[in-house]
Amino acid sequence: MQKKIFRVWFSGWIVLMFLCSTQVDATMSTYIPGAHSVNVQRLDDLTTNNPAIGKLSEAHRAALYPNEWGADPKILKKPAWYTPKEKIPGLQIEGMFDDARFVIRIPDQWNGKLVMAGIPGIRDERSADDAFSDYVLIKKDAEGKSYAYAATDKGTTGEMIPAPDGKLYPYARGFTSFVHPQDKVGKWLLRLRQLTWATQDLLQRTRGQKPVRTYLIGISNGGYLVRVALEKDGDLFDGGVDWEGVLFRANEPNLISSLVDALNNYRIYTDKATSPEEKGAALKKLRGLGLNEGSEILWPFHATYYYLGTLNMFRMAYDPSFKQRNWWEYALNPLDYKEYDYFKRPAPVKD
Repeated sequence: MQKKIFRVWFSGWIVLMFLCSTQVDATMSTYIPGAHSVNVQRLDDLTTNNPAIGKLSEAHRAALYPNEWGADPKILKKPAWYTPKEKIPGLQIEGMFDDARFVIRIPDQWNGKLVMAGIPGIRDERSADDAFSDYVLIKKDAEGKSYAYAATDKGTTGEMIPAPDGKLYPYARGFTSFVHPQDKVGKWLLRLRQLTWATQDLLQRTRGQKPVRTYLIGISNGGYLVRVALEKDGDLFDGGVDWEGVLFRANEPNLISSLVDALNNYRIYTDKATSPEEKGAALKKLRGLGLNEGSEILWPFHATYYYLGTLNMFRMAYDPSFKQRNWWEYALNPLDYKEYDYFKRPAPVKD
């Protein structure tokens, strides 16, 4: 029995060391079956302290949100407590399943457990590197071992499509996430399931065992993904953290109805022609939506790019018959929703 265990362990590490010395970039991968454009790297640090990870993650964030840390230190600096204090060497594997990008990180000192990430919004697979990847990689047990980590962009990182002026706007990738009919929220779970199977299989082949526990963590749209995965794939996961997950519901308040309320009340609140009574009523409704005192500095940006942009993105995917808009118009026409009542829309929209 001991010889058999040794052979499995030794052969796995022979394969691992060989792959660590190579980079794979092929149409279809033999390393991650079913994946393509796979790149395997052996890194001396898998955390965002490594410029190969941190700078790329920051660049991705800054392309969408210029005021986040890393883009301009004068605006916001990454806090010291949020910065890993040590290097975590191991493997990083990047690639794609169809149109879904993924990243897998396996520390050399692995604790036998796996954390799968639900990525927020419609952002890319690196957008939770600080919040999730760093956290689980440096969370060591008594033997100095930490979690493996994997994340998928859910297949909804949008395309870089030129606007009518011929220019490329990085932030607009959020608006193009559902421009193809096959890109729907229902695909998110399929991509997460696919990556989970692949990561578990990879750990079996390279480390001689599948994870003894597989957990989920996700924020916003990623939180929704955690919840639906636990509901529908409970046999695949051992638990999860749904962090402010979005609710997609048919006949109750949901993302679309809430954003309509936020957008319309913000428009009334900021309209110079609004009476004091109407302005007060609009502010009360905004407070009721969770926009607490002190958050006002964020409202102008959010009203355009979050309330209106996100609303249009999902509404065009599920209720295109209401009003047709091209993606570059998503943040330009708040009056589209002045009379929009989600609950009176046809049944297929809710289905």
